[in-house]
Amino acid sequence: MNARKIIAGTAIAALAALPLLSGTAMAITATQGKDKAYTTSSGAKISVYDGEDDNRTVYGNYYRQASAGTERTLHNKSGYKTTATSGSGSKIIKLRVCESIGSWPDSCSDWKA
Repeated sequence: MNARKIIAGTAIAALAALPLLSGTAMAITATQGKDKAYTTSSGAKISVYDGEDDNRTVYGNYYRQASAGTERTLHNKSGYKTTATSGSGSKIIKLRVCESIGSWPDSCSDWKA
């Protein structure tokens, strides 16, 4: 088989797979320093990881598709190198991660969708 036929066949196979990829859920991730909030690939759960050894708790703010006007919060108070994970629900449509800084304004990432 010549190279032209192999390339053409590969391109056709790649184009045929595009409709399958469009329905695939993508995870959302937000970082602030080494702290992180992220969804599962289905978007049904959020996890909040504390990646900094600074004695500050972290939390994730998020919105779910079924209640898009309600901001929710998941706290991780377990400390450095731990992760807190929510229960399942409708797809998470945007999130951010924040670090609690006592009497100062908390440090938060940008919202990610």
